[in-house]
Amino acid sequence: MDTQSARDGQPAGDFGTDEFDGDILGSRNIRSLVNDLTTTVSPASSIREAAAALSTGDTSLIVIGELDQIEGVASERDIVRAVADGLDLDDTPISAMESRDLLWATPDSTIAHVAVEMMENYVRHILIRNDEGGPIGVVSMRDVLTEYLD
Repeated sequence: MDTQSARDGQPAGDFGTDEFDGDILGSRNIRSLVNDLTTTVSPASSIREAAAALSTGDTSLIVIGELDQIEGVASERDIVRAVADGLDLDDTPISAMESRDLLWATPDSTIAHVAVEMMENYVRHILIRNDEGGPIGVVSMRDVLTEYLD
């Protein structure tokens, strides 16, 4: 498994480049499913500002920090949880609720392995990094499911 604390900034290794028994899609890699990481907010941004950025960016995941220094991520579900928990959307910074333990894969990771990692870790997004360790995109559970159903 490839988990990494966004705070330490060091890759913990990659997963999904070896064989996977029972893969419906064979050895196809995740490369064609990668979406750009374009929506970012400052860690000091309020939850409401982050929600607005999610809405404007038409995405389900927002990066906290800069692309070259990702501190964490927050998803639509995180925002819904904040509302349900009664957090002050204007005064609570998004950094107070961001996910910092990030899952990473490479473009060569298989679709099946990414799907398994998502299921085993109860996440809907996995960040994708290049060979140098820099972030290049994200794959969502919806992307993976769409690929399996097509």
